[in-house]
Amino acid sequence: MKNLDYCARIEKDMVILSEGNVSKCCIDFEGLTSFGNVDKGSLSDIWNGAQRMGFIEKLKLHKRKKLYPCNICVI
Repeated sequence: MKNLDYCARIEKDMVILSEGNVSKCCIDFEGLTSFGNVDKGSLSDIWNGAQRMGFIEKLKLHKRKKLYPCNICVI
């Protein structure tokens, strides 16, 4: 996937870390990025929220190599 401009995993996977943060990707297992926290908002609001939707739009514009954690992806 390192050579792909877009990652479809963002559209089907949700990574919830032990403290409740919804990480952008499983590769960010340290939780450096987050779309929100399940203790502070519903899963539906986080999944459909502006942060996640904006991130997906950037990916669709082929900016994957400029976005963390996508730019360090080894999957």
